Amino acid sequence: MKSPHPPTHPPLGLSEAEWEFVRSRLIEPLNQAGCTVWAFGSRARGDNQRFSDLDILVEHPSLELSALLGELRELFVNSSFPYKLDLVDKKHFARNYLQNFENEKTKLT
Repeated sequence: MKSPHPPTHPPLGLSEAEWEFVRSRLIEPLNQAGCTVWAFGSRARGDNQRFSDLDILVEHPSLELSALLGELRELFVNSSFPYKLDLVDKKHFARNYLQNFENEKTKLT
């Protein structure tokens, strides 16, 4: 499915350096593990404020992601990345938020 909100460069209202950090430390390792990575929320919609959090949903058809996502969360908490990262496994995503997610998701590669 094509994203209704195509990314700009750098996407998600991030600086080049922030985008490169997210791409190399989060997106690439998750893609290499066979995961699909989506941004959603205000940064995906393009109506974020300067310090809006970064909402990321990850899906994989069979892999249990808890340990990997925990390691990635810790990496971001211990980094100088200036925004809060909300990193969720789609299997644990609140059902009442799924429609909003579907309407605003942006695939990250």
